[in-house]
Amino acid sequence: MFMGIVATGDKARALSSSTLPSEFFEDVDNEILEKNEEENAINDVHISSQVGYPYGIPQAIKVLDSLLEEVPEASLLYFFSMKLLIDKDKRIVFLSTNPNIRAWWLKMEMKESSKFCSLLGIEISTMRLINAIHV
Repeated sequence: MFMGIVATGDKARALSSSTLPSEFFEDVDNEILEKNEEENAINDVHISSQVGYPYGIPQAIKVLDSLLEEVPEASLLYFFSMKLLIDKDKRIVFLSTNPNIRAWWLKMEMKESSKFCSLLGIEISTMRLINAIHV
């Protein structure tokens, strides 16, 4: 497309040139660049922390912790629930469910998980413990 075209002058560079001379950037305002970099860093932190996102993992853990009477902190159900809530869709269902049935829903998820494992022929002693949970 550009065959036969030749660039000339002090700002012309060949493909083999790896750096541009410092005078090439004389008209760039470094203060604007630094301010933009700071704003981008702030925006990145804001987006990554999901401030205001009602279905985040921290919110789900707070709700799970509020169920300590039904889901004791050192129980198998508690740790199963923490793993379950890593899944975004499961987390949204958990947080959107009526608070009166959240613990029941977690127990049903755990029971369904143990049924799936037994269908695959997985015999794990913890799976037997899961089946012992009264729903």
